[in-house]
This record gives sequence, C-alpha cells and structure tokens, in this order.
Amino acid sequence: MENFPALDPVALPAPVFIFKLLLLLTSTLHFAAVEIFLGGLLLAVVFNRLGSAQSRCTPSGNENLSAAHVLAHSLPVVMTFLINFAIPPLLFVQVLYGSALYTSSILIGAYWISVIGILMFCYWLLYKFSFHCSQGEKAFWIGILAWIAAAIVGKILSLNMTLMLRPEVWPEMYAANASGTLLPTDDPSLFPRWCFMILGGLTGAGIWTLWLQSRPTKDPSIRTRLSKIGCYLILVGIPIQLLLAVWIWKSQPDFIRTHSTESGLLGTGAVLFALICILLWVLTWNRSRMENSLPEAKRLNLIIFFTWLVGVLFASIARDSIRDLTLRQSGYDLWNRAESVQGNYLVLTFFFIIFILGVGVTGWLIRVLQKSKPTSDRIVAPVSDKGFLVPMEPSNSAKTSPKKTDSTAHIDTCTHKMSRGAFLGTALAGASLIYTGGTAYTLYHYIDKHISLNPQKDTGEPTQDSLLLKDAASLPAKSALSFNFNHRFSLLIHHADDNWTAIEGICTHQGCKVQYEPAKNRIFCPCHNGVFDPVKGTVISGPPKEPLPLLALEIKGKDILISKLTKNS
Repeated sequence: MENFPALDPVALPAPVFIFKLLLLLTSTLHFAAVEIFLGGLLLAVVFNRLGSAQSRCTPSGNENLSAAHVLAHSLPVVMTFLINFAIPPLLFVQVLYGSALYTSSILIGAYWISVIGILMFCYWLLYKFSFHCSQGEKAFWIGILAWIAAAIVGKILSLNMTLMLRPEVWPEMYAANASGTLLPTDDPSLFPRWCFMILGGLTGAGIWTLWLQSRPTKDPSIRTRLSKIGCYLILVGIPIQLLLAVWIWKSQPDFIRTHSTESGLLGTGAVLFALICILLWVLTWNRSRMENSLPEAKRLNLIIFFTWLVGVLFASIARDSIRDLTLRQSGYDLWNRAESVQGNYLVLTFFFIIFILGVGVTGWLIRVLQKSKPTSDRIVAPVSDKGFLVPMEPSNSAKTSPKKTDSTAHIDTCTHKMSRGAFLGTALAGASLIYTGGTAYTLYHYIDKHISLNPQKDTGEPTQDSLLLKDAASLPAKSALSFNFNHRFSLLIHHADDNWTAIEGICTHQGCKVQYEPAKNRIFCPCHNGVFDPVKGTVISGPPKEPLPLLALEIKGKDILISKLTKNS
C-alpha cells in the first residue's frame, strides 16, 4: 500500500491537458446546474407555501402560486441538464484518476448503487410537484422531499470525491466492512464542501430568476417579482459562498496550505473566483436598481449569468488543483502519465465533433426558447366584474367560436406539444445513432488490433531502434509505466528487488492490453484471464500459448533507454 494509488497502467488515449480541459468545462456546467436546481426548487417550495397559506383569489396569493408554477415548470429540464452534465466529468475523472475513484466508489458501493433509485424517486416527485403547482395546489412536502432526495445524492457524490483523496483509510474501511455500506464522516473538508454546493443554491436561484425574467411572457409582473427576489438572493448568497470557501480552505490538510503556492492553478483559481464574486455582486447591485422593462436590464441579466458561469469555472479549477495536490502527496502524480499517452485521434476527433454538435444544438434550443411566443405565467386570472378568479383556459364556446379567426385565437388554443409518436421516433433515432457509433468504433478497434498483430502486414511506418523514457528511473518499486515502442503498447516494470523489466503489453492470445498486478506479482490479461510471469514474460496460466516479448533496457541516470527485442529466456 505504500505506493498506492499506483498510476493506471493503461495508456491515455489523449494528452493529459486535453482531459483536464474537458473535465473543467463539463464540471462547470454540472455545478452550475446543481446550484440552479437546488436553489430553484427550494424557492419554488417557498412560493408554493406562501401562496397556499393565502387565498388564491387574492392578488398576492395568485402571484405566489404563479411564481411557484413558473419555477417548478422549468425544474425537470434543469434536472435533465444536471444529470447529463454529470456523466462526462465523472468519466473524465475515471480516465485520469481511475484507481483512486474506482476504489472509493467500491468502498461505498451500496450508496453509489442507491443513487439511481434516489434520482428516479426525485424525478417522480419533481413532476408531481410541477403538476400540483400548475394547478395552484399545495405541494410543500412533495417539493421538500424532492429537494432532500437531490441533497442526499449530492452528499454521496461529495463523499466519493473526498474519499478518493484518502488512500490511507481504505484498508481500514475494507477490513471493517467489505459490503460497501460504511460511510466515513471524519474528513473535516467533507461538510464544508457539501455546504458550499447546497448554499450555493441561493446564488443559483437568483441567477435562474434573472434568466427567466429575460424570456418573453404575457404577465411581466410575475417575472418582475422573481427577478427582484433573485437579486436579493444573489446579494446574500455571494458573501455566504465566499465565507464557505474560506471554511473549505481552513479545513484542508496542512500540506495543502503550505504547498499551495506550488500549484499556480490553485492560487490563480481561488483569487479569480473571489474577484468574480465581487464583480458579480456589483453587477447585481446595479441590476437591482434598474427597471425590469428596460432593454439594458435584460442585457445585464445575460451578463450576470455568464459572469457567474466564469466564477463557477474558477471555483472548479481551484477544486481540481486541491485534488491534484492531495493525490501527489500520496504518490499519485497525474502529470507523470504524459509519457504513457497512446493517442487515438480518430476517437478524439469523433468525440469533439459530437461534443461541439451537442453544445451547438443546446445553444440553438435556448435561442429558440428565448424567441418563442409569450405565454401566460398565471394559473388563474381575475375577473373584476364577478369578483373572483377563473381558469385561464378558454371555454368550449370560445374554442369553437367561428368569430375568433385572428392569429391570437390560434395562440390561445394551440398546445404546441410534441406528439407521442414524434417523441418516440426522435428518441429511437438518437439511441440508434449512439448504438451505431459505438458498434462501429468497437469493430474498428478490434480489427485494428488484429491487423497490427499480423507479422506479414507491412504498415509502411518507420520503426524505432530505441526509445528514451525521461525520468523513468524514478518509478517506484512494485509499479509499472506504460509506453509505446514501435507502435505497440509496452510496459516498464520496477520489481520489489530493484530489478527492471521492459516487455510488450499486448497479449499473445487475442491482442488485448495486459496489466501489471504487483500485489499478485503477475501480468494479467483481463480479456480471457491470461497470466504471465512479470520477469520473463512466460505463460503461467490461461489460453495464451506464446510468451510476451521482452525489450532490452539500459538505465542512464534518471532515464531509461528501451531498444530492440530480445528473446525470452
């Protein structure tokens, strides 16, 4: 365990900085959606409670219930973005910190699996809450339960991201409980980090109300009230988040605070986050003094929104830098993996195309939403001559009246909803596209590996006589470093007795990549359970018949020189 977590022996398909950039961008979108959702849901619950306590026939009660409806109606969409933006950063963390994340996830596996059920329950509650709000009905406890379910999921994820930074407690946890039901709560930074995201919902809710105010509506008074309250939430939420950021900093281990200057990204991200918060507070203060009907106010809403996104980005940079510093203290230096990059630029290009198209489609949908025809936010409308409120929906006679032939009649009666058949067709087409792309890549990868194993195949690419691995001699004992030699995946192994082995890492059975397992002193092929000797490369067990070819190596100071193939002894 002294060298754990060891670097993942599987080569990266792209340089580290590309995965880092993608991790930070997708994490920013995810954290922004989290804060908007948590704060927006809680604000909708408050409005629903206030409106339910009053008469829906009073102007104040009507506005509160209508405000709850406006927020609740958009929350399922926000949660969809939240979940979809959570998957990419989780995958990028898995690629960069695989052994650490995998271990911490297994140790709390029971809670990880429960996340799926909790999210489904939260979704169901959210739609139920939205329906009751649209009818002007009381839905306080439904909304509170949905918020609690979302907060529990956030607590589990925060625990997982914190536990992956503490390899020293993993053996004790596993020895105490191997069923994945033990939750360590003694980390001093866990609760501050969770509070930072939960209370960040104050700012997120305020940002969301300003965004909603910039959309077209038939009842600007409701959006005006939301944006006014949103400004107050931002003005209160920003100082709270800054105080929580200081609390997070003080809860970090001593070596983080002592060596924080070694990570320029940590200091830069923290300082820029604080400056953006101050700028955002000033912008919001100016916005709170503007009339909502002014075009300048709507433009300032968008400026505030994107300024807040930049602030979330800098907070993500500081958070990621703390993770790197903590793991480096445990012997896991992510940037040492630069030598193990095995670029798969076809897949990388395909990913970037899909990513850019996805962002473009999302932006187009938002643009269409912004330019959509105004709708009514009110649940009920006052009728002064009768003295009570009636539903906004037109009566049957109004719907069938031949006298109402202008364009407004179409707006009142048209639902603009997608049919069930169109929805299913779109969903199936999207699923088919994803399935086809995944199948095509799998076939390509399988065929490519088997063609490269054909000794009669002339690729026309120049071969290497030697390869110098910079600083490879500093590799800890009982660990391995992956690299490419003559276009083939290979491993450099530093044994416990201080001997070294350089060996090709392609299984001689069906061309899968093997991995070094120091705890069992073996080289293992995960595809068909082939086992090789880590010193000689000979077959110990399994379907492989031929040994792994050895490579010649020569230690030159801090570097190691890899050269031509030698015969297995």
